[in-house]
Amino acid sequence: MSWLITSAQTPQKFPFLLRTTGTPSSRVCFLRFPLSSCVGDAASPGNSNEKVNCEAATYAWLQENCPLVPIPKLYGFGLSTDPRVSAVARTRLADLDIGYVLIQTITSGEMLPESWDEKRDDVRLQQNLQRDLASIILSLASIRQPRIGSFRLDGKGYRHLDNRPLNLEAFDDRRLHQPNAVESRDDAWYQMSSLAAAEIVFPQLFQKKLVNGPFALCLTHLHRSNIFVDDNWNPPYWLSGKLVDEIEPAEDAPVHAKFLQRLRDEEQIQNHTRNAEPLSSTMQEAWIYGSFWVTLAVMDPVGFTSVFYDRILPEHFSFSPEELTKADYHFFARFWRRDISSIIDKKQHDRSEYSEEGLC
Repeated sequence: MSWLITSAQTPQKFPFLLRTTGTPSSRVCFLRFPLSSCVGDAASPGNSNEKVNCEAATYAWLQENCPLVPIPKLYGFGLSTDPRVSAVARTRLADLDIGYVLIQTITSGEMLPESWDEKRDDVRLQQNLQRDLASIILSLASIRQPRIGSFRLDGKGYRHLDNRPLNLEAFDDRRLHQPNAVESRDDAWYQMSSLAAAEIVFPQLFQKKLVNGPFALCLTHLHRSNIFVDDNWNPPYWLSGKLVDEIEPAEDAPVHAKFLQRLRDEEQIQNHTRNAEPLSSTMQEAWIYGSFWVTLAVMDPVGFTSVFYDRILPEHFSFSPEELTKADYHFFARFWRRDISSIIDKKQHDRSEYSEEGLC
């Protein structure tokens, strides 16, 4: 059997053929590689393997526990440290010395962006899309998890809910160690003051009753390019078609409300409200209390500061645009780290070297 395999996560595609014995045929699959530069392998060797491990474990969990959630079939995966797991007989992927995930290619339908701009205002299509997304989210939320974490496989192939949740230290590290994290001295003061203030602000936006759960698997990379639809848009913050820091609360509240109504409708159909607070109620409260914006901010390191100053402070702490314009970011940024001027000097030097190397 012959497999035509292409890369789905690298800047260009490399078609190549893996030959195995059996009845001749041809299938198209995706062979995904983690990009070392994006997962921080240089600073923390093993990150690429961890990404592959967690992704494969999540595929396995979904296929076992949520079979109605439409995802590509996982054919196999491998780590650079040698373990290979495959549902494909006698593949030659063991020769690779890097981690990979081999998944099914979606051959029906089209990516949502291909029809989004033209059909986004079609009420029927939006209803179909929102209904199906609501059904998927409820399916994932129907199985409660004991804590925040990620699925991974141990050395014997057993799946566990492992790892710890990230906290704001990850954003601190990005500012300190990523060479192009700041664009200028003023940008550095602006970003670092947001991190200092976030330590005080964020805890006030979360509800204490949810500190210990319930927790559920969620789709952390849910954007249009990751969704395939048919002609009827059958397969949430981006339901307005905007980037994280472009969402306007007043304009997008109706879109959010419509999606929550679809979610409530699906909850009634699937009877998801019997023994716990409905997911739709939790999501509604997140919008009201502001934790909705915190979630968006921490999922997007680039948009973090914009969401903090343009959405969280004005909407939930009554800061006016004039107050934010006149704010002394230099003063507040000093609470983030001692000797911050030296840190900013170093960041400017890092940025200069980064630019000279032609990386930005």
